[in-house]
Amino acid sequence: MFPSAKDLPAIIAFILPGFVTLGVLDGLRGPAKRSQLEWIGQSLLLSLGMFLLIAVGAASAFGIYGLFKAPILGPWLENFWDTADLKIWDDMFDPGLWVQVQLEHGPVIFGRVSISTNDPNEERLELYLEDVQVQDEGTGQWVVLRGTEGVYLPGDQISWVQRLLPGRGSVH
Repeated sequence: MFPSAKDLPAIIAFILPGFVTLGVLDGLRGPAKRSQLEWIGQSLLLSLGMFLLIAVGAASAFGIYGLFKAPILGPWLENFWDTADLKIWDDMFDPGLWVQVQLEHGPVIFGRVSISTNDPNEERLELYLEDVQVQDEGTGQWVVLRGTEGVYLPGDQISWVQRLLPGRGSVH
């Protein structure tokens, strides 16, 4: 049972990567004296090795994909990448929550979070508060900050932030 002419394209497609690889290797280290049988044998071995690597890679990819779809490991693995490298404030300051903020060089500010953001390249939180009240340093009373819609607080000016329980923010 010898290969027929209709098998020739499949044979060439299998051996061709090995011949190309041998040609590249010969170009890198200089031509080697090989017989035709050696060329074909080495090309077959190189082609077989490349196709085995491709097959192992494809099987690994399907295996990893299957892990994500497995009923036990799948949900855990899908959520793992979402929680692996978060800053603590990423989920802490949702819009509408009430906070007290102590500034590095200034008063304590009370307000409702409108926007909370952080630059992933920096270790700092930025807040924009609305319905802002400032604690009078002399009397300790809360005074509504008039003439503004809100206050922007860059992270380098924040000493600490206290998140207040829902429903407790409007007691002042």
